[in-house]
Amino acid sequence: MKIYFRPDESTLPSIQLYAQHRRLWQEHGESILRAFEKVTGESWQNGVRILVVGNWDSEKNGFNSSAGFKSRRGISLRYASFNPPDWRVLSNLVHELGHRFIDQHQAGSPHADNEAETLENHRQLFVFLVDVINRSFKAKLAQKIITEMEANYNDARKSESNPYLKAWQWSRQLTFKRRQEICWLMFAQKIAILPKK
Repeated sequence: MKIYFRPDESTLPSIQLYAQHRRLWQEHGESILRAFEKVTGESWQNGVRILVVGNWDSEKNGFNSSAGFKSRRGISLRYASFNPPDWRVLSNLVHELGHRFIDQHQAGSPHADNEAETLENHRQLFVFLVDVINRSFKAKLAQKIITEMEANYNDARKSESNPYLKAWQWSRQLTFKRRQEICWLMFAQKIAILPKK
């Protein structure tokens, strides 16, 4: 499994952001890849190309500055500044790799065209993301990432109908055993639609 990072060449400071991603990947990459495989019971199938973009205008381009798929095998990571904290970089990276991991094992595009698809995509992701984070990082860093993710999804600017918040709340009420059962349905049985309960 290969991860290829490249900076957005249109902005020079993206080189610094790119270097931060490379440093963090050298430190945590192997454990992140192993955690996905351990939690889901499946292996990575393809490499992933990642474009690192800094100075993303979240007011102009949307509140969620971390998302964006360039292709079925590529990810674009965007940030509101050129100096995001390490925990945010790791959070964004694991989140977007999770979408790509699901895409490698199930038919369909990671793109969501409406709120219902966004909710379903993130229920699929969140059912195993916290377990991946807990296996990828030391306890203090893992808890920081999870706490900040939760704060982001509970942000006052997001309404109760927000699909990210709904998916997060749904996944957090599941027991570890139930999350494992749903992972088995998703990956071993290739059932894309998650049970409601």
